[in-house]
Amino acid sequence: VEDDEDYFAARYFEDGRWLPESAYAELSDYAARQWTAVEKAAQYNDDQSVLAVIDNDNRWAPYFYMFFGQNFTSDVDEVSARDAASYVEAGIDYAVKSGFGNLLAEFGADLPVTLNTAVQEIDYSGPAIRLRTAKGELRVAKVILTVSTGVLASQQIRFEPALPDWKLEAIRGLPMGSSTRIGLTFEENFLDELPNDFTVKAGDDEVLHFRNRPCGFDCVEVATGGRIAQWMEKSGESAAIDYVLERLRHLVGNDQIMTVQRKIVSAWDGDAWTLGAYSFASPGAQQQRACLAESIDDRIYFAGEATSTKYFATVHGAYFSAMQQVSQL
Repeated sequence: VEDDEDYFAARYFEDGRWLPESAYAELSDYAARQWTAVEKAAQYNDDQSVLAVIDNDNRWAPYFYMFFGQNFTSDVDEVSARDAASYVEAGIDYAVKSGFGNLLAEFGADLPVTLNTAVQEIDYSGPAIRLRTAKGELRVAKVILTVSTGVLASQQIRFEPALPDWKLEAIRGLPMGSSTRIGLTFEENFLDELPNDFTVKAGDDEVLHFRNRPCGFDCVEVATGGRIAQWMEKSGESAAIDYVLERLRHLVGNDQIMTVQRKIVSAWDGDAWTLGAYSFASPGAQQQRACLAESIDDRIYFAGEATSTKYFATVHGAYFSAMQQVSQL
């Protein structure tokens, strides 16, 4: 499903009332000015955080923080302005209506894939690289390593000899961000009365953005990033859903009955295969993406979204990075 929607064009419900449609122009203008400031800082200043270079006193700042967290899975004070400015829009995004897992299964249908075979050790001390896995040992000439920086930092995979200091520094400079996504369906049909995209702000609480009926399904979706996403995952599924329902009741009325029929809540921080959603560069660490992508002894190659200097945090960035490494083998 083609997804080229301008989410700033959504309606905004703030402190008990719908804001006029002109709010879209105000927010989009503010956001454009902040990105200009980020780009200028990336060119002329030492690598600072995004927070340090934008206008944080504007009434639209909390909305900018929320959309930024969605995209970068981290907050404006955590992210390198130079890294944020280096991201390149590759074109229209597409949502896979049948689920992204189905796309991957189709894409890899003809590939020899062995599941549940985690690599536990990579020994590159000898002429052949020895991969010790949960199902035995392999001897190979070269390896393309695509695991997340969260997995690399956790040392779930042992290296012999140990990774060099410059590679460890790159891993530390590109930590994994947090993303909690919540999808809900209801027995009641109150979603019919709401816009396709709407954003709710109640007092000083976090701003939440809702996608209503994504891909035509009778559900509502919330995506969060950064500390609010961390809090949701740590607090548990019930607390996260209650938080979302509270914002919906703020919008449609506290007397509205909301019977959750189906639910899904992501939990990437605790997923052993990722230990986070995707990477962000800490202030001063933007150059570490290129360092992470460098091979070791032209035998161990690194790929994945964290190694992409232009398309990080995306599937196509991960894919392009791997194909580039394949071309060097």
